[in-house]
Amino acid sequence: MSIKKRNVFIIIALILPIISSAQWLETTIPVPDSLCGFIKYPQAFAYNSTNNTVYVAGDTGCYVFAIDGATDQKIARIPTDSGTIALCWNSTNNKVYAAHHYEDKVTVIDGVTNTVITNLIVGDYPYALTYNTSSNKIYCANGGSDCVTVIDGIGDSVVTVIPVGNGPWALTYNAINNKVYCANHFDNSVSIIDGSGDSVITTVDVEGCPQALIYNERNNSVYCACSWVTVIDGAGDSITTNINAGPAPFVLAYNHTNNKVYSVNQIFDYDSVSVITTISIALTVGI
Repeated sequence: MSIKKRNVFIIIALILPIISSAQWLETTIPVPDSLCGFIKYPQAFAYNSTNNTVYVAGDTGCYVFAIDGATDQKIARIPTDSGTIALCWNSTNNKVYAAHHYEDKVTVIDGVTNTVITNLIVGDYPYALTYNTSSNKIYCANGGSDCVTVIDGIGDSVVTVIPVGNGPWALTYNAINNKVYCANHFDNSVSIIDGSGDSVITTVDVEGCPQALIYNERNNSVYCACSWVTVIDGAGDSITTNINAGPAPFVLAYNHTNNKVYSVNQIFDYDSVSVITTISIALTVGI
């Protein structure tokens, strides 16, 4: 083989793995700097697709900061309260909601100007948020007062408070049937809320401290991380199956394209991710 051909072969061999993977770490954005000041333990994300902006907040630091999705540059520091544990985007009115579990407040942020519109008093220890696209309402699960606060997406006022189970910990929204699901961590149940009337339709008993929920719109099913991954029928409000996805499922995510649910299993010496199809576990990946 000639030197020229050999060099071409080497170049192709080096490039092909890069092309085949097509994924890499583009950049890392430091949190403490002159714009953002001091944020410790970042733990909440929200994405604004209208403005292509990512919002980030942490347990320590009294603000939310905005990142330009195109340039990966921080563009705004938004003063809020401390202890931001959840963020949620209102796609109808282009607003971002930040739940502060130390202050029992939800901050409403303008998604265009990245400024605070108002602060709302909610229940004790607000822990999770979800957005009702049908009724344009935001739901806030208050882990310390066993209730869900409902916020009007237009007027930014509290509409009502819904009593649920002990320790509401996670929320998700079913757009097909206009229902909100609330995982009650300390009484092993999921409260199902009518998104129109804002009242509890029924309560489904699960096992083992439910702490995460995700909605699968293609199968109209809700997945609940508890002792295993419990699947709830979105129409009939009943458990269809329990999937042994590994010990202590902790966080869930849904892949719409391939119709799969991912479960992070968090327990000593068994850190893994389980990949779930509509009926069974497809793969468990150690991490």
